Amino acid sequence: MPLKERQEAAPPLTYFDGQPLSWPLFRFIALITLGIFFDSFDLACFGYTAPSIAKFWGLTMKWVGWTNAVTMFGQVVGSFIAGGISDKIGRKKAFIGGVCTYGIGTILCGLASTPSWFVVFRFISCVGTMGLSVIAMVYISEIAPAERRGKLGLAVSGLALTAVPLSGLFARWVVAMGPEGWRSQYYLGGALGLVIALSVLFVCTESPRWLVSKSRPEDAKAIMDRLLPRVKTDLSTFVHAVQHRVVEEKLAAWTALRKMFNSFYIGRTILLMLIAMTACNTASTLQLMMPTLLHERGLSIGNSILLVSLMSWGLPIGVFCCAFVLDKGARKWTLAVAGMVAGVGAVVLGFVGGFAPIATAGLVTQIFSAIYYFVIQVYSAESYATNMRSTSHGAVIAVGRLSGAVWLLYTASMAKALGFTGFIVLTGACIFILQFFVMGFGHKTSRRTLESISGEA
Repeated sequence: MPLKERQEAAPPLTYFDGQPLSWPLFRFIALITLGIFFDSFDLACFGYTAPSIAKFWGLTMKWVGWTNAVTMFGQVVGSFIAGGISDKIGRKKAFIGGVCTYGIGTILCGLASTPSWFVVFRFISCVGTMGLSVIAMVYISEIAPAERRGKLGLAVSGLALTAVPLSGLFARWVVAMGPEGWRSQYYLGGALGLVIALSVLFVCTESPRWLVSKSRPEDAKAIMDRLLPRVKTDLSTFVHAVQHRVVEEKLAAWTALRKMFNSFYIGRTILLMLIAMTACNTASTLQLMMPTLLHERGLSIGNSILLVSLMSWGLPIGVFCCAFVLDKGARKWTLAVAGMVAGVGAVVLGFVGGFAPIATAGLVTQIFSAIYYFVIQVYSAESYATNMRSTSHGAVIAVGRLSGAVWLLYTASMAKALGFTGFIVLTGACIFILQFFVMGFGHKTSRRTLESISGEA
């Protein structure tokens, strides 16, 4: 049934579904995008600066792998904590908390006096960055119209991902400044993140859906009137939604986690976690370890950084291209195609040599791995009920990050045992094989209201 017909046939509440993007709503989304931009800038920092940091302190690739793994555990912690906090105190407060955490942690990374302190501060910053990523996608999914939810989610991610190659270009410049030039990379990312936190505090509002889930219909209506000033909203529909909610009004984090595995959700939960695992493993290899792997293969630090920076333009390119088609088809088919092409691209990347062939194969692989990684963000964020959405989405992403952390722990050993080619081919094979399960068991979310997807309506 078309979206408008469903809305007419099954009120009481559709929130932003079927409505145009007003200027207040556009400004809201723009600020969230900037927050994710500097989050992406921060996440990319270590991958680009790791060779210089290792050289400055006389460290090995094993230290780089372990540092990536430890900070990935920070992202696991951030995903779990942020999900629960966001469902408890609201999307806005949790988002600001995530920005402040990664901003302060990133500045401290630049001030670190020893490798040990750097790892500690990097762990803290990654708790904030991953928490922010989880909250942002939930935040956007709850205010985006159903018919454009996928497009907006990926467009926001695509804009934010331009930070990754820009971070690489900036890193190449600051690395040339001297042995400690890498510190400037962390100062800039952290400081700009804190500026965004202040902007969100004064401009953005709370999610009306979250307010209704907390039995605050008057506050939800006030925000709807602010974000959609030309659309008349009726308080009675919000009150009706509060009075007739199918799920519990207050859902503790542990209860939400348990509910993820009930008869309704268990199939999608397992599949989402498997997709998140392969997405994070592939992203870890291509972004966090690739500069060091290429340097170990014999390329200079400058060329390694430049290569990965060029490859990283595939991230925004892939996500932008996908944004315009995602809402026209099922999420699972987009995931399956992107995963298979990324897997084949990784295999090719493992075999080619020379600057131009590596850059080309890497660019193609990054385009489709980016589509795969960010479509799962949209897919997961829209798959659960409102009062468990952030906790559940955070748990899915946390499992993916945990897999990525374990993967990074053994990256140096696998690369040494299998060689560059064998390790990259293994990465591609893992993501390729899973897509047969995605095609067979993926659930439908495209162009459906969040309430119908989750069973709330």
